[in-house]
Amino acid sequence: MRDQRHGRLVEAEGAIVIMASTVFAFDLFAVLPLLPQTPVGRGPEAVLLVPLFFTVRSWLIATLIVPVGAVLDKFGPRILVPVACIVKAGGFWLASSATDELGFLAAAAALGLGTAVTRPAMKSVIAAIRQRSPGSQLFAGQNIATNVAAIGGPAAAQAAVLMGMSEQMFLLLIALEVGWRSRCCSRSGCISSLDVETRSHLPRCAPRCFPGSCPSMPTRCWPVAR
Repeated sequence: MRDQRHGRLVEAEGAIVIMASTVFAFDLFAVLPLLPQTPVGRGPEAVLLVPLFFTVRSWLIATLIVPVGAVLDKFGPRILVPVACIVKAGGFWLASSATDELGFLAAAAALGLGTAVTRPAMKSVIAAIRQRSPGSQLFAGQNIATNVAAIGGPAAAQAAVLMGMSEQMFLLLIALEVGWRSRCCSRSGCISSLDVETRSHLPRCAPRCFPGSCPSMPTRCWPVAR
C-alpha cells in the first residue's frame, strides 16, 4: 500500500512540475512577437531596443543561473520560485507599459532574473523526485514539454497580434505567472496540491539528499526541494 501511494505521489509531483516548466517556457518565448507591439517597440529606436531586450534577458539568465542554483540549494524552491513568478509577472507588465528605454530594459532584466530562478528550480525538483523514483523519465518529459511550449508560445502570441489582442496576451502571460505563484511551491516542495499527510509517511533525509548519501533509503528521501 505504501509503495502504491509513493508511486502516485511521484507521478503527481512529476506531472505538476512538468506543467510548471511548460508554463514558464511558454511565457518565456511567447513574449517574442509581442515586443514590437509595445510603446517602446513601436518607437524609432525599436530596431535596436528589441534585440537588446533579448540580449539583456539571455545574458542575465546565463550569468545568474549558477549562483542562483547555489541560493536555491540553501533556501529551496518553495521560497524562491513564488518570488521569481512575481518578478516575471512584473517584467511582463513593465514590458507592455514602459514608455522609455530604461523601463523596457528593466523589464528584460526582470524576466532574465526570474527565469534564472525558475529554470534551475524545476530541474532541482525533478532531480529530487528521481531520487525516489530512479526509473522515471521526468527529464525527458520536461524537455519535450518545454520544447513544445517554445514553439507554441510564439505561435499563440503571433495569432494574438494578428487579431489585435496583444494587450490581452500580455495579461495572459501575467496571469500564468501569478497563477503558478499560488499553485507552485506554496505548501511543500514545489507541490501545493499534494496531501501533506501522505508526505509524512515517507522517510526524510536531512538536510539534503544526493546520490549515494542515503544508502539505507535511496528512493524515499526528500532532497533539495523543501
